[in-house]
Amino acid sequence: LQALQAQINPHFLYNTLASIRFQMEMGMEDKAGQSLMALVKLLRRTFSDYRKLIPIREELQALETYLVLMENRYQDTFEWKIDVDEEIMECLIPRISIQPLVENSILHGLSQRTPRIHLHIAAAYGEDTVIITIEDNGVGISEKQLAELRHTLDSKAVNYEKHFGIGNVNKRISSPHFGNGHISIESRLYHGTVITIEFDQMEEDYEESNDC
Repeated sequence: LQALQAQINPHFLYNTLASIRFQMEMGMEDKAGQSLMALVKLLRRTFSDYRKLIPIREELQALETYLVLMENRYQDTFEWKIDVDEEIMECLIPRISIQPLVENSILHGLSQRTPRIHLHIAAAYGEDTVIITIEDNGVGISEKQLAELRHTLDSKAVNYEKHFGIGNVNKRISSPHFGNGHISIESRLYHGTVITIEFDQMEEDYEESNDC
């Protein structure tokens, strides 16, 4: 988890602070203030909470803060929507499980052929499982890259130089301690990507018994 935080934070912080500086220089003080407050909120949540499992509600709150920052940064090229069954909000999920995948969808989805990204995140019940989907209309993934990604997921490998974010999330979420889950990817070049995370339903008493 610490390695994932270290991988996400440097370039995320640099890009966010550069965006805030640009907003200030362009006289967009309100937008810059909103971005700065969102950044403070996100960093406080990231560094002050060391629980390994948190309610989906808290994971989505952190994700919404991140998406506000991305929306301010990319402005007219990015929009997003979250649809979640209210009953599922207290189910547990490993911390920082959705943000790395959403970040990939945004950063790798934008291209000259797909200059505007629409991101849809949904969470619902399966059969004794939770199913989360992250769908974008971005540039998509080539067959060769998709094969590499699927190999990473099937082997539960974590490569610090390639596919680190999704590999890290996949390895954690597939552990018996984090829901025996798995990640699958469907994508076509220039037709977008759908990432699906599925894992066992876990409640607060699950985490307590796991700690014991």
